[in-house]
Amino acid sequence: MHHVFEEIISSQLFEHGSIAVFLWRNAPGWPVAAASSNLKALLGYDPSVFTSATINYADQIHPEDVVQVFEEVRRASEELTCNAFTHEPYRFRHAQGHYLWLKDATTIIRDASGAITHYVGYLHDISAEIAMQQESRFLKERLDLAMQATMDGLWDWNVQSGEVYFSPQWKAMLGFADHELENTLET
Repeated sequence: MHHVFEEIISSQLFEHGSIAVFLWRNAPGWPVAAASSNLKALLGYDPSVFTSATINYADQIHPEDVVQVFEEVRRASEELTCNAFTHEPYRFRHAQGHYLWLKDATTIIRDASGAITHYVGYLHDISAEIAMQQESRFLKERLDLAMQATMDGLWDWNVQSGEVYFSPQWKAMLGFADHELENTLET
């Protein structure tokens, strides 16, 4: 059955897409049986460096994320009814040395007895999305510090969505603790 996956992965289906596909064997270090041809464009590696075991996939996962990734695979693998899972985003070393944030959705391949033989996963580079989230958090923290330093209160109402925000300082100016007023238009 894994030959079918190898043929699909090596076909032109993924040649120009933004998603790389891997077929891993269920063995220590997750040896790669096949990888899509667009791997070079996305991650900087020729697929053969993984299929020949020149580079071990697991060794390219960021050291701070490797425990999380292994634990997610372990949990999903031990659950006999689990056929697929999605990893929390993790960092993966690009061939040029920098790290990319990946979204990884994996399907578990089992034999007739239920034993896991392979994992098929698709990886999508979400580095730009993560960078935008980090920048947004940074800007919010900077605004919060500025608001605290000036002792000003802030309220904001998004008329389109109905979302309302009252800063903790704004609530304090009215004599309330942050938790005492909800961020709703009714408030």
